[in-house]
Amino acid sequence: MEQEIDLRPYLQAIFRQWWLIVASMVVLGVVAAVWTTSSPRQAQARGDLLLVAQSTQLSLDPRFTERDSSMLTNAVNQRQALLDLASSSALEARVAQALGLSSYHDGELLAKIKVTATSDLLRIGATAATDEEALRLAETWTHSYEALVNELYSGTGAATQSLEIQLTSAQQRYDEIQTALTAFYATGELVQANQQVKRLEGLLQGGTDAQIRLYNGYLVRAQDLNLILEDARALQAQNETGVAPDLAASLTALVVRTRLAGGGLPVQLNFGSAESFAQGQATTTDLTRFLTVLAGQRDRMVAQANTLAHDLAAGDGSAVGLPPDLRARYEADLATARGALARATGNESALLQRREVALSSLKVLQSKRDEGQIAQAASAVSVRFVGVATVAAKSLASSLGLNLVVAALIGFFLATGWIVGREFVRHLSSGREPAGSASPPRD
Repeated sequence: MEQEIDLRPYLQAIFRQWWLIVASMVVLGVVAAVWTTSSPRQAQARGDLLLVAQSTQLSLDPRFTERDSSMLTNAVNQRQALLDLASSSALEARVAQALGLSSYHDGELLAKIKVTATSDLLRIGATAATDEEALRLAETWTHSYEALVNELYSGTGAATQSLEIQLTSAQQRYDEIQTALTAFYATGELVQANQQVKRLEGLLQGGTDAQIRLYNGYLVRAQDLNLILEDARALQAQNETGVAPDLAASLTALVVRTRLAGGGLPVQLNFGSAESFAQGQATTTDLTRFLTVLAGQRDRMVAQANTLAHDLAAGDGSAVGLPPDLRARYEADLATARGALARATGNESALLQRREVALSSLKVLQSKRDEGQIAQAASAVSVRFVGVATVAAKSLASSLGLNLVVAALIGFFLATGWIVGREFVRHLSSGREPAGSASPPRD
């Protein structure tokens, strides 16, 4: 069986009790008018902030690795975090301090703030009793928010503080090593050891040089004597053939040459008398004896040169220059001095190496600190203050008219609903079907 809805009883009830509807609308309108005229007017102001994303990409030292921030968050989460910061208790505390409020309740200022953002422009709405208070609250809130975001997204952080501690420690370590190196040089240990080695080497080398000079001298004198000996033999051959007319003069010249050559010959010419010497007379015996002595002197020079050559080759310097015991003592002192020089040089090398390592560590930390500061200064997000302005409040007439319309509509629907409900209950209590009437059955 199908039922048809019959609305006539309800419409009739509404028309019969129209006065109730009018009275409800009037009462609510009066209430709305009284509330509108008696409630205090709220001044409004707003501040605008622009969210600026990173526009540059930093390229740091390849020795330093930086973790990409995209691995930790995304644009949606970052945007939500920025919105949450705009209405956070931490920001409220900053604003209260900036406004000079000695005491306030948590949420007291937040109740006067409304944050909206449909794009990269963040709008901070503020309400207060006067335009000046609303403007001041909006301006303080926007500036405090700008400072908070820029501080959080580009602050030093714990990593930078730890780096500063390491940098201070590295600087102290470098200064300590530099002080130790300066103190080492001030002792003069390295200079003294080096001078001692050079002095002893000079003494020992002097003995060897003396042997070499003496050996060269023997060779030169032997060569000169050999040349004189050849001239004397040539003179002897001339004398035997009778070609040399003046034997005494030639022999005298050879003796003079021998003495100038350093032969040191004990040659005595046996002339018969002073007159014969003056007449330039000399005997064959004098020439023969001269040749014998000259050859012996030459052979002695060659033998001494050969002996020195053998000593030099064997490293024996006792033949000339330094006595054996003195040379042995110099050699022992030289070994000790060289050991001291090696120790001093090793200490210097160790200190220089430590200083180089400390300086390298200091430069690396300084470079990382500087590049970290640059990277932090160029944060991924920055907030820029745009400006603040007061918002014109609605006039009393427009507010009153709007409130009266809303109150009248509410009164109409309340009274109509009450009438319809009452009529529905009355039909139910009388046993009739209020929703409609039954239609006759169809064949």
